[in-house]
Amino acid sequence: MRYPDGWYATNEPLNGITDPVQRFVLSSYRVPAGGADANATYAPPPRGVIAQLVEEVPPINNGGVWPPRPHRFSLPRLGRMETFGGNRWGETLFRDQRRHFYIFIGVGRRASSAQVALMLRTLDAMTINARR
Repeated sequence: MRYPDGWYATNEPLNGITDPVQRFVLSSYRVPAGGADANATYAPPPRGVIAQLVEEVPPINNGGVWPPRPHRFSLPRLGRMETFGGNRWGETLFRDQRRHFYIFIGVGRRASSAQVALMLRTLDAMTINARR
């Protein structure tokens, strides 16, 4: 995945969840060390945006809950999410290359619409390979 200059991508865990499996975290800021404390929740700073991509491994066949990957990602409705702090998180489920994914997007309360748009365009451009 290519990401904007000045942004950060990491495989360091954002939270203590191991199932589904985190694949990456993309953010407009450097995520502080210790974000993966199993007993803590994580919220983006006021001007930050962050996305966590996780994969259901192995994919569970659960009746078509996993829609195909959208051509363009949009900001899901923001609210509270388990294991995340604050009420500015959204979730998108999709399948790609026979794999099942969740994207959790957190938006700081003073994050700009330009930052959110850049995050979504970056996610639109990511490539997912088939499992070997």
